[in-house]
Amino acid sequence: MQPPDELMVDIFLPAMRHLLASKLRSEGFSQNAISRMLGVTQASVSLYLSSGESKAYGSLSELSVGASDADGYAALLAEAVTEIGKGAIRGSPQEIEATEKTQSAIITQG
Repeated sequence: MQPPDELMVDIFLPAMRHLLASKLRSEGFSQNAISRMLGVTQASVSLYLSSGESKAYGSLSELSVGASDADGYAALLAEAVTEIGKGAIRGSPQEIEATEKTQSAIITQG
């Protein structure tokens, strides 16, 4: 069995990036914008979007994270990265506030 930090890096984070990319795309963001928001290449975003969400849900199920919980986390993260982007554009401290809000919401749901 892998240590929890390895599970996060190897399974949870890639699956959540996958779901987050799909969520952001459905909200009208381009692949280039999504890649900048997530800190990955445009090619990675293209791969996420072309492979469908079932792969991400399957990976998360290995960690006992259900599809509805995963969708909830993706929605929270989408809201946060959108707020962070707005804060960065305006030069305001919203980035920290959005990050704290997201962390708090995930801990509360977990």
